[in-house]
Amino acid sequence: MALTYGAWQLHMPDGVQQEKVALIATDRQIDPEPVTTSAGRDLLGQYASRIAAFAEAGVRVVVLPEKTFAADGKSLPLVATPLSHLAAEHHVDIIVGLVLTQGGDERNAAIDFPADGGRPVFYFKRHLIPGIEHKFTPGDTDAFVPSPGHRWAIAICFDMDFPGLVRDYRGSGATVVFVPAWDFGRDAWLHSRMAITRGVENGFTVVRAARQGALTVSDPHGRVMAEARTNGASFVSVTTDLPRGAVSTLYTKFGDWLAWICIFLFFAGSVGLLLAGISGRQRDPQGCAAARWGRGPQHSHPAAAVHNPIARTAGAEASTQQRDSASAKTGPAKCDEAAAPDDIALKPISPGPISPNHLYAKET
Repeated sequence: MALTYGAWQLHMPDGVQQEKVALIATDRQIDPEPVTTSAGRDLLGQYASRIAAFAEAGVRVVVLPEKTFAADGKSLPLVATPLSHLAAEHHVDIIVGLVLTQGGDERNAAIDFPADGGRPVFYFKRHLIPGIEHKFTPGDTDAFVPSPGHRWAIAICFDMDFPGLVRDYRGSGATVVFVPAWDFGRDAWLHSRMAITRGVENGFTVVRAARQGALTVSDPHGRVMAEARTNGASFVSVTTDLPRGAVSTLYTKFGDWLAWICIFLFFAGSVGLLLAGISGRQRDPQGCAAARWGRGPQHSHPAAAVHNPIARTAGAEASTQQRDSASAKTGPAKCDEAAAPDDIALKPISPGPISPNHLYAKET
């Protein structure tokens, strides 16, 4: 069913194109670069020059990676002022990820500097990576790009691993989600495809810019419209047109109904098998069925029979006599009586004087 739905989605016609988007990233630095340092100011200048060039080419939105810079309440204007002026001058929205420390709280933030020169929009990462981002304070609110005629959402990296958050965005009318991100090299393909999956589930475009990973733009049907991989210290970028609008999906409307049905069927089947096993043991408590098919207790002591051939022979004769006698008196033996010959076969017997030469079978 999933494969059929996927094939149907991929054969849907392309949406009408609207605005251009650009993604820019570099792996020149690993840790967030403080904007108070010369390296931070140099990195900001290099990003700014590239943003201006893309804006001149008609790009409407530019997305930078997660944790590109580090700032606090005092140093934030060092990055906010030039990017705000750049956004207003070129009429381009600039979304950048940075580590922001304010009021004693350290947050993983994404800031949108609006194209109309308005106040920046702050989004704080809501789902933090356990064991890695324990020092950060999580966010608790959604954020949207203040663009007239559009409903564009903002998320950060690991947020896209949580279907509920993305579904809520789509339920609020979002048609695109912009995602500053940071991969770990080897997981670039996997992590980018998880974000694309969120877009397919909810029928909207995902624009994801990651350092140490993949820059991807996917449409509401899961088609990758643009993709590139970061490569060391050099800057990498992709540009493409954003599809207009979004599509309706059953997942956005009904949520995880299919997953819950699968879980219910799994547990219902498990309980059914358990009850069937208990019922079977109650109908055949002594294993008569196994005895009838030659798996009963009479075959449970082969070693004893091999090492005591005389006892085996004598026991077999005694067993035959007992069965004949019991059948004559009480009729056919019951399941528990069928096990008696083994007990007799294993008991010591006294066949009378025996020559030592008779203790072992003579090979021929």
